Amino acid sequence: MLIKRKYRKTFWDPQTAWQMVIATYENSDDPFQKMNAIFTNHISMSRRIKTDIIEYMAENWAEWERTKPSWFTPGFISKIPDEFIPQANLEELGGARRRRSSVNSVRELLLLLNNE
Repeated sequence: MLIKRKYRKTFWDPQTAWQMVIATYENSDDPFQKMNAIFTNHISMSRRIKTDIIEYMAENWAEWERTKPSWFTPGFISKIPDEFIPQANLEELGGARRRRSSVNSVRELLLLLNNE
């Protein structure tokens, strides 16, 4: 075997991807960590807590718009499916016709992650 026995545990975790996404969302107090876990992974991984996410977004969206945290960019917002954005804010963003650019989102995410 190529891996020393004492390090094997670091390469294995019984937690599935969707469990990791939900655990990150539920156990983090950091809005960026929560949103990053949900919206940079396939949205189906968080379907079990969709209602909680929608409520969290509704409770915090105005604060994020007011304080403009570094992660709350147009590119990041473009990755958020419409049903998670509070209705009034969705209309401000252009409703169902809003632009959703994955290229800009990826660029912004990479820049943000490189700056941490």
